[in-house]
Amino acid sequence: MVMKYSYDFLLLEFKDVYYIVNKVFEEEEIRLVNSNLIKFIKEIIIKAHLNNKIFYNSENSFSKNLEILYKRNIIPYDLMRYISSYIEDLYYYKKILTTKVKDQGDYREKLINEDIVYNACVWLVVSSGEEDYSLFVNNLNEDEKIVFNKHLNNIEIDFKYNTAYEDEDEDEDEVEEDIDEEDVESRESKGGLNFLGFDDIEDNSLENEFDDEDITSEEYLLTGELYYLGKNLDKDYYKAKEYFEKAAKEGNEHAESYLGLFYEKGYGGEKNIEKALYWYKKAALKGNIFSQYSLGFIYYEGKEVEKNSQYSFKWYSEAAQSGFAPAQYALSYLYKNGEGCEKSNFKAYYWLEESADNDFEDSFYILGQSYLEGKEIELDYNKAFHYFSKGASKKDKNSLEGLGDMYYFGLYVKEDKKKAFEYYNESIAEGNIGLYYKLGNLYEESNDIKMALMNYYKGCANGDLKSVQRLGIMYYYGEGVQEDKDKGFEYLGIAADSEDPHSLYLIGKVYLEEGREEDKDEEKEEGLEYLRKAYKRGSVYAAEALANEGIKSFLNNEYYKELDILSYVNKILDGNLISGYYYYALLFHYGIGVEVNDETAFINLVQGAKKGHKGAMEKLVEWYTEGIFVNKDMSLADKWARKLFE
Repeated sequence: MVMKYSYDFLLLEFKDVYYIVNKVFEEEEIRLVNSNLIKFIKEIIIKAHLNNKIFYNSENSFSKNLEILYKRNIIPYDLMRYISSYIEDLYYYKKILTTKVKDQGDYREKLINEDIVYNACVWLVVSSGEEDYSLFVNNLNEDEKIVFNKHLNNIEIDFKYNTAYEDEDEDEDEVEEDIDEEDVESRESKGGLNFLGFDDIEDNSLENEFDDEDITSEEYLLTGELYYLGKNLDKDYYKAKEYFEKAAKEGNEHAESYLGLFYEKGYGGEKNIEKALYWYKKAALKGNIFSQYSLGFIYYEGKEVEKNSQYSFKWYSEAAQSGFAPAQYALSYLYKNGEGCEKSNFKAYYWLEESADNDFEDSFYILGQSYLEGKEIELDYNKAFHYFSKGASKKDKNSLEGLGDMYYFGLYVKEDKKKAFEYYNESIAEGNIGLYYKLGNLYEESNDIKMALMNYYKGCANGDLKSVQRLGIMYYYGEGVQEDKDKGFEYLGIAADSEDPHSLYLIGKVYLEEGREEDKDEEKEEGLEYLRKAYKRGSVYAAEALANEGIKSFLNNEYYKELDILSYVNKILDGNLISGYYYYALLFHYGIGVEVNDETAFINLVQGAKKGHKGAMEKLVEWYTEGIFVNKDMSLADKWARKLFE
């Protein structure tokens, strides 16, 4: 779509708004056009608040925050009205666009009202920018000059605007009359936004337009927020709480929600979960989405109240259905795990996508990875790329890595290793230090050891344990580099100092299996001690090594603890290692911690052998050759011997 106006003036102070506007005009997908327009309006409202040192309350509707700007004489009434109507229409179209739209062009024309977009941008820079924008006027075309002069000189804005609810065949005079005479009551009857609460405006002074009660409630709330956030006032939780209490007495749901937060966290003195729940519930029953979400979180977490997944589900659902993205994300999690509701993968991903549509950043990577892997949801590289791209635009490190993977392996996009590494490096710049290890692996696979080492060194310098572990293994065993056991042992020691289970396992394995000749028995015991530490911290590989050592001790008539060996083998089985079948078979064959049962032993040997465990195959060759439990059968012995050597 060709732009009627130039928006280059935004680049001076409002680059992010400039980029959003350009996305609106460049985007092909009509639903994303709608989403970007909503994002654009949200961004200019936030900028206007922050640049004018007004607290932006994210719980408020757009129209409510526009109303606050109007009260502060920052936005003129006519522009506020046009933008509010436009917001209403965008959400109206959003509902329509949830179904597949055939005529994209027709809806594009309806969605993009460039007069409103341009006026909003000019208003933003004039009202909230620090530069003197009157200096730009001479470089503009005639249409642009008219708009700038109106905002610079506070002249009434008079462009025509048809709402989505009006008959498109209505003549312009009727439309203008409808807009001028439309009152709050009629907007509410159409499901519109009550953004002022009064019918006739005579001037910009609000003192005569609101009764004292309305002003008091809102002013109490606003003052409380200023004390709470330390905006224009010294931060003071006690004073903030006093003002929230005054506003709450008058039934202000936002103040009630704040009191819930204050009692939950102990801000302003008393921490009391019962009072927190009381205030949250008062506000939640009035439809306050933050309170609904907070109740869902408190009941799910179950720290200060009894955990109740059903209550959590109820309140998350309330907030989610009102469009609160964090609640939609949380509800997705409940459906995924069947907590407080029937488990439903379909509903889990439905709500996850809803939260993503509402720009909840945590959703982008999960959706991208899910569509990329195709495990929990149907494989779809197109959608994976879409969600990774959305996350990457927010500088999400995991989404940046996901995009890198798609370019590296040529999934949906043409393989482009250079571009892949650009995304990988950007992900690292955003704090994804674990990516150093992954890049090292990729370089190793392509036999570029120099670059692999460089990434492992960088990972090591930045505290990535896997990189430290890999350097230790490479040098100790001479994998891709000249063997240097001292250097390798040094890196493994650095990793083990972290008490990380796998690091403890690696150094324990080195002590145990390699055993430097001097003080071999001492080093073996030290290796076993490292393995026991790793096992206690959950390492299934340490359990495997300890089970092996325990069974060897049994066979050599050395000291061992049967129950310990049994525990190690059970840990291996719980960890789904195929060696678990082999060790389980040995327990029953030798009667270690269990009664001797060669039938059970044989069944587990076959299971392990079928899954490719060499030790299990060797035992089957031995049993068929010597007739242990089974009849001698050289053909079956040969069969397993061939599989073993394959």
